[in-house]
Amino acid sequence: QEQEVKTVPLEEQQSFGCNFLVVNNETVLVPLEVNQRINAQLIDAGKKVELMDLQESTNGYGGPHCMTGQLFRGKI
Repeated sequence: QEQEVKTVPLEEQQSFGCNFLVVNNETVLVPLEVNQRINAQLIDAGKKVELMDLQESTNGYGGPHCMTGQLFRGKI
């Protein structure tokens, strides 16, 4: 499968635009609505973008991917 690299503006990098969480092949959880360029790129790539509205949580310097870093995701 071919992969494509997207460019993300510095302001969206600094507002956790790349710190999203992939739930499955179709769904991506994004932290902030203000990251319009990367969110649009995900939609254009065929992903269902779900807004988590983590404005207050990202003040602690983390987005949805970092916030789930300690979760066990395998079969028990």
